[in-house]
Amino acid sequence: MIEMTETGLPMASSSARQATPRVIAVSATPLFRLGVSAAFAEERGAELVATAETEIAVFDLLAAVDVDVVLIDGDLPGSDPVDLGTIIRQTHPDCGTVLLAKANDELLLRALAGGLSAFVPTSANARVLVATVRHAALAPTSFTAPELAAALSRRDRGRAILSPRELEVVRFLHAGLTIAEIASRMTVTESTVKTYVARLYDKLGVRNRAEALLATRDLLA
Repeated sequence: MIEMTETGLPMASSSARQATPRVIAVSATPLFRLGVSAAFAEERGAELVATAETEIAVFDLLAAVDVDVVLIDGDLPGSDPVDLGTIIRQTHPDCGTVLLAKANDELLLRALAGGLSAFVPTSANARVLVATVRHAALAPTSFTAPELAAALSRRDRGRAILSPRELEVVRFLHAGLTIAEIASRMTVTESTVKTYVARLYDKLGVRNRAEALLATRDLLA
């Protein structure tokens, strides 16, 4: 039987729990690094052994320091934090990667698809952060996030409210096709395509193409 912690994460065995995960924090923001350090000091369940301000610096550290988890700032200038986490997982398969960012379904689902170990919203408390880091160290291939079930539900609900033809239009919109080109692909009139577009705008609660693309980005996952 698997025991569960109060955070909803699997509880490690007594021997595994004795080990303290060694963590690198990647952020260009001093307050982010200080916040992580304070959270680890408060919970005493993880050890911050190094910090990096850039993508290049974190790989230099990974080559020089023995670590269990890389904690990545979701707002990392000059780098895509999800891509960085994916590369780390591919090149260092025993190392967990945790993305710490503002609550965002798109980022969470990208982290899941990218093979990261976890996503933690910045609104989470120190206990959740440390529990997630420990989970990532013990099971780097098992993705976890406090809002994972809710994000998946919202994505699936969005898919459900659009008809198959409206979803088809969404795919063409993401491909950059014009109304005329979509009409040609679907063998319908431009007026019919405009009707589909108007309906999906209404269902999604958006006002224009740009907002529709943003709102439906996860529907095509």
